[in-house]
Amino acid sequence: MATDNKHFRRLTQKTSNVNDYTIEFPLELTQQDYLRRIFNQCGGAFLQISLSIDQTIREQNAADQELAVAAAFAGANQHDDGDIATTSALDEEVDAPDDEIIEEDKNGSPRSEATSTTPLFTPQAVRKCLSNILDDGAPKTPAPWKALTGNKKSKAYKTKEKKRQQKLQKVLVKQQKHQAKQVQYQTTWSVLLSREISWIEERAKWLHEMQKVLEQSEMNYDSSITDTTIKREFQTAIDVLCVFGEADSNCQWYLHNVQQLRSQFMYHCKFRRERRQKEILADQKARGGTGVPNESGRGVNEDGTLQFNYTYDFDRKGILYYFGSNANLEEGKEVEGKEGKEGKEGKEGKESNDTQAVDDDTGWSNPSLPPLGTSSTPQIRAFRSSEGAGKATDICGRKSGVYSCTDYRKPRQYYGIDFGPFYRVYPNAYTLRHGSSQGILALRDWTFEGSQDGKKWFPIRKHRADMELPRLSYSTNTWKIEKNNQRRCRMLRVVQTKAVDVSERLHDSGVVEGKSNDATVESHPHPQHHALFLSGIEVYGRLEEI
Repeated sequence: MATDNKHFRRLTQKTSNVNDYTIEFPLELTQQDYLRRIFNQCGGAFLQISLSIDQTIREQNAADQELAVAAAFAGANQHDDGDIATTSALDEEVDAPDDEIIEEDKNGSPRSEATSTTPLFTPQAVRKCLSNILDDGAPKTPAPWKALTGNKKSKAYKTKEKKRQQKLQKVLVKQQKHQAKQVQYQTTWSVLLSREISWIEERAKWLHEMQKVLEQSEMNYDSSITDTTIKREFQTAIDVLCVFGEADSNCQWYLHNVQQLRSQFMYHCKFRRERRQKEILADQKARGGTGVPNESGRGVNEDGTLQFNYTYDFDRKGILYYFGSNANLEEGKEVEGKEGKEGKEGKEGKESNDTQAVDDDTGWSNPSLPPLGTSSTPQIRAFRSSEGAGKATDICGRKSGVYSCTDYRKPRQYYGIDFGPFYRVYPNAYTLRHGSSQGILALRDWTFEGSQDGKKWFPIRKHRADMELPRLSYSTNTWKIEKNNQRRCRMLRVVQTKAVDVSERLHDSGVVEGKSNDATVESHPHPQHHALFLSGIEVYGRLEEI
């Protein structure tokens, strides 16, 4: 059956001088299928690196043995009447690899089964490789023995005690051998990948947990594996394989394969969104509706990108809320919020700041922080120019009353967000929340900028003496962006362009000098400072996955 090349990928990789290795991915796959393919590619990369590790350890042990023998013969030549120094039994046990089986081929020359250049991929082999990294097979310390009874001077008592000591000594020798071998194994991993052993152990645990999830979902459908889970696993897998590919060129194929598989997955997600949107519109039209997409909220454009439109300040229709809510955990499933009437009230009563947190953000978490109980990379990276009160991740939060700012000593302070390597945004509006309870410190002069790489920034909207952000405690406001400035961005930031003049703000706000009830304002040692006070941002527009 003929297939469309746009939707059906064929990858041909030259692996030898004789044949080609071809992998095909069909159009429709479940989340479990994608997760299984990610595990297969990452597991193969781990086995490939493990093969290189074993080869390196064998070479090191062989070189050490040659040096020991050379040193022994050199000592024998100097002392003809002395004994030749040899290695201890423990050193011989440590040097001898357990997994190397010496055989003889048809020509009678010895060969090793462990010298194969292609690792045999099986779930058991991956589990053993991960167990070696995590040191799950370490010999356990024997439990304390019960005291022997009888006459301590008798021959039987002495014989039993001697056997117990010999058994304990064997266990200790075995533990020392395993510990020495494990240290050498982990050190070789760390040197080869140029990473700390803790980084390697975290990735091994990540792959081990993925294997457990796959084993549990073999017989039944696991609804906890969502599109967001697959996207997160893709990102982690690509980060791991990039490091592996730099250390071993044989892992480049696994990296290329995962990247192509992710492109196929993104096509699937886009097709599902388009199909679901068409079904919703057709159902609305069948019930007597207009069949036109709703312009107030999140929708799907004709090219498959997601559209986010502003309704009121910090509503549930923004891009950051999408990344941190259940709407992102399951495609097409939005969290029903308190909108409509509350949305209008939030828009009209914005200056009173009473309706800024009308939503009950159940199931939402800050997208700039790792998910609870995981060590994965956050979906969005928050950053700022300098450290001050609060944290940089406060800019992605939705809670009002969070005091957050940068340092005050240097000009052009900024807060920013990075959507990562797989997302691009075309902003058409953005919302800011003041980061202090003192309204006189509200933002007045700033530039909203965008960037593709974090090096070259371009202005999206400039604000000079902008008075729209109310001088109230943790106030909010939203600004529209002209269509000509709705450019493709990976990063966005708010840069303060003029220092905050506290004395001028006090005069404008009608505070009489020396009679203010705010002790902080009276004793402020810097009437002009560059601190930027922000505790929240929301972005609207078009979201594209690449």
